[in-house]
Amino acid sequence: MTTRPSTVALVGSQTTVPGSVSLTPGGVGLNMALCAHRLSQDEHAVLLLAPRADDSFGRVLEGEVRGLGMRTDGLLVVGGEHAGGRTAVCSLVLDLEGNLDGGVADMEIVERVDAQLVRPSHPSKD
Repeated sequence: MTTRPSTVALVGSQTTVPGSVSLTPGGVGLNMALCAHRLSQDEHAVLLLAPRADDSFGRVLEGEVRGLGMRTDGLLVVGGEHAGGRTAVCSLVLDLEGNLDGGVADMEIVERVDAQLVRPSHPSKD
């Protein structure tokens, strides 16, 4: 999530200012998986393993990944909206020129991933 004021914002002014807000799924893992997916000859070869909650951001993420033509079976549902689970979100605040002014990263869901959640998506070929 990225926010950008359309007027000069006074930091610490404890008010809101007009501007724009955009939601763009991404992050290093998704960006790398997307590159590998686009380079692959097999549309099912790339699997992004990432935790997501059963919340609004998690559903948006799954829809975006599906819309990119990528597999979604590696998006592992952890907890739920009412069970304290939140899909990882990084909210950035940009200045008028588009430079980073600050932000908040909610990555708590990563701490909820354990070996029981991560399992092979296909049987091994031993």
